[in-house]
Amino acid sequence: LVLLAAPPALAGDRMAARHELKVHDTVEQTAAALARRLLATGQRVVRTEGRFNIALSGGSAAKVYRQVVEQAGKLHGWRVYWVDDRHVPHRAERSNVKAVRDTGLLERVDAHFPMPYTGDAQRDARAYEKVIQPVHMHLVVQGIGPDGHTAGLFPSTPDLQQDKRLVIATQRPERFGGGFGISQTIHALNRAEQAVVFAVGAGKREILPKILAPEPGTAPLPAALLRPRSGVLHWYLDAAAAP
Repeated sequence: LVLLAAPPALAGDRMAARHELKVHDTVEQTAAALARRLLATGQRVVRTEGRFNIALSGGSAAKVYRQVVEQAGKLHGWRVYWVDDRHVPHRAERSNVKAVRDTGLLERVDAHFPMPYTGDAQRDARAYEKVIQPVHMHLVVQGIGPDGHTAGLFPSTPDLQQDKRLVIATQRPERFGGGFGISQTIHALNRAEQAVVFAVGAGKREILPKILAPEPGTAPLPAALLRPRSGVLHWYLDAAAAP
C-alpha cells in the first residue's frame, strides 16, 4: 500500500520533501521490502557510477540489513558510512557499528567507514566530518524515535540549527541512554540523493502525524527536517506504526 502525504507546512520552507509511505503488514515484510529497494538502488548506481555510497542507522534498521544479506551475495561497489553512533567503543553493545557488523553486512561490502572512537567526541566528530565531506552520498537509511528524533538529533536542541557542520558531537537525553554521541547534521543528511525511513512498531504511530503534517506555529521535529535532493522522503512502515 502506497500513500502520499502532504509536505510539512514549514514557514519559509521552499524545499519541503514529499512523503511517500509504503505500509506492509508485518515488520518482516517491511524490512524485506526496504532491503529490495536498497539492493535495486545499489545495483543501478554501481552500474552507472561504479560505487554506491550509503549511510546507515542502527536500531531496528538492523532487520533490514539482515534481509539484504539474505537476499544478496557480494555487494560489489558498496561503500558503507554511518548516520550516527553513540560515543562508545565499536564492540560495545550500544554501538551502531556493532549493530551493523552483527548482521553480516560489512563482510559483503567493498568498504566501510565507521565513526571513530578515541574517547574525545568533539575530535572524533571533526575527524568523521573530513571523511564524509568529499563523499557524494547516494542514499541514507534513517530511523525515528517516539519523540520524533532521527539520527542523533533530538527535538528542541541547537543541533537542529547547525547549517555549517556536517558531523557534530551530541548529548543524548537520559531517556535514550544519555552520554555523548556523534551524528551527521540535518545539513549533511540532506546532501544525500535519496533518503528512506524505517519505522516499525506501535510506539511510532502517535508521533508520525506530527512529523508528516506539523501543526502551524510549532517547531518541526527533527525527522520533519529531512529533505533529500530527490525531493521525496520514502517511509517504510508496518501496520502497527502506520498513522
